Amino acid sequence: MRSTSIPWRSDRPEVALASFSETGLLLKALSAMQDSIAEKFGFIQRLVAQQASSYDVEIASQNARFETAFDHMTLGLRMYDAEDRLVVQNRRFSDMFDAEEATACLAAEAAVPGSYRRLLADGRTIEVSEEGMEG
Repeated sequence: MRSTSIPWRSDRPEVALASFSETGLLLKALSAMQDSIAEKFGFIQRLVAQQASSYDVEIASQNARFETAFDHMTLGLRMYDAEDRLVVQNRRFSDMFDAEEATACLAAEAAVPGSYRRLLADGRTIEVSEEGMEG
């Protein structure tokens, strides 16, 4: 007959009590450590959320300043991406040219890199400066 030994089990009550007592202490310590970790993790999550919110406010404020400056420039400005899609256009450009007029002028000279001027039908001149940029 084979005997199986269970490490925490003993025929002697004082050994069994000591084992259960030690295991209980370890489990309580583990539980306290888990609670502490969860509390610290929650604190870190709150700090990260607070910091993200602060950054969101700062970025929104910075964007508002940029848009104000951009829309109050004396020059009309349009920016295109690498695929020649319109990315941004300021208010001054919209005041100076209608979309069809501007697109026609730009399309006529699209193959010419650098800067050029074009006389519009009503006598106004449009100057285009093409400069590549990263991003």
